Amino acid sequence: MESGGDRGFGSHLSRIYNVPTFSDVTIILDNDLEDGGGTTTFYGHRVVLAKMCEYFRKMLGSFENANQVIRLQNFRISAFEQCMHFAYFGWTYKLEHMSLEQCNQFYAMTELLMIDVGDHFNKWICNKIITWEKDIWTLLTMGVNYGLKELSEKCISHFSDIANEFLRFESFEKLPLIAVQMVVACKAMNCTRAELLRTVRHWIVVNGEMIDAKEKKELLLKVSQRKIICYKGKKLFLYGKTSPKHRTIKRNTNAEVPTPPEWLLTTVKPYAFTSQMKFQKCLLIDGIIFFLQSNRTFGLEYMYSQSEIDLKFEIKGRSKNGVKTLCKRNIHIISDFTRSNLRLVRLFFPAVKCCALNEITFAFSWKAAGVQPNIYKFGIFKNDLTMGQSSFVSHIYYQEVKPKNSTCGNCPLSWDSDSDNSCSSSYRCTGSESDDDDSAKWF
Repeated sequence: MESGGDRGFGSHLSRIYNVPTFSDVTIILDNDLEDGGGTTTFYGHRVVLAKMCEYFRKMLGSFENANQVIRLQNFRISAFEQCMHFAYFGWTYKLEHMSLEQCNQFYAMTELLMIDVGDHFNKWICNKIITWEKDIWTLLTMGVNYGLKELSEKCISHFSDIANEFLRFESFEKLPLIAVQMVVACKAMNCTRAELLRTVRHWIVVNGEMIDAKEKKELLLKVSQRKIICYKGKKLFLYGKTSPKHRTIKRNTNAEVPTPPEWLLTTVKPYAFTSQMKFQKCLLIDGIIFFLQSNRTFGLEYMYSQSEIDLKFEIKGRSKNGVKTLCKRNIHIISDFTRSNLRLVRLFFPAVKCCALNEITFAFSWKAAGVQPNIYKFGIFKNDLTMGQSSFVSHIYYQEVKPKNSTCGNCPLSWDSDSDNSCSSSYRCTGSESDDDDSAKWF
């Protein structure tokens, strides 16, 4: 007779899991038609099902005899099998590799079967927010629908870091009213009032039939009462509030822009811009402003044209320990130079710690054909927080770290921290992003 040795019964669960031998409950599943239809049989055990699933505990309590057959209709077999895996083995490596769609179906099934997944699921999915940030609104909807308070709060917190990006996601229009109310109620977010208002108005148009006039009015009123720029923390003017030497050149919009020659439209060229600076205090930076400038090298006749680029943005830190990439973002920018030669771009990202006197590099690069812009270059700067010989960045959004002799007290933390700020995603930017024409005013 084979014994369990010193490993206990738990180590042998795989031998009886979904095996007819010694099973005393047979569950026949009629698969959901959306999941392909068909029928599947699961061989279970009363003691496990009654202990782990309130749904089966109530059902099995009415059965007097063993070897009972239960038939369940319109169940997603894949989600049911994941629930049974949890019931028998707990939270394992297999469940940690679910996709977002599988995760949504799994939790919906646990709710139906009344399986308590405890804190395992909540902690796991909260840690997935950065990985699945392109589906931030799906995650927030899950948090709202299933009462996962921690997930909802962390989604709103992550949204607030890169609000101008997430507000452009089409999936926002599918949010339930309570989720939109949470977004609007967020005290500080990195975006403009115009962006938030535009997104909320679009949501109202799409979902107008499901909400009453009072709720619509309250949403719009709360947005209109916000500041023009809703960013978190403070805004640092690297060059003060005065205009630079090259002011915006406005164009006569009645004049036609000629079509560039074929060779220019088909020749792909690389573009790269980097600038370095040092911070004189430890700061958390979570956004920048830079300006795209029409490129005269292609000819003055092509200066005032539209431009579309896929820009790669990186922040790198250099200290005595070496160089570390602190943040990456991929930005799809559509800029219209048909009216003026400069366009403002406001870019936010998860907060990056920049320690005092470490060299910080801001890098911009892309490859494209056609008439491409430059990034406007500023000259020497020095203030109480930063200094450098030149910069492609004109403004920095930042939060202060609690000072200890102007440092965080444990430098360099930019890459010794357990958190990973080097996440990468993308969004569409249309150049000017405020209630006013930023490119004409500059500041």
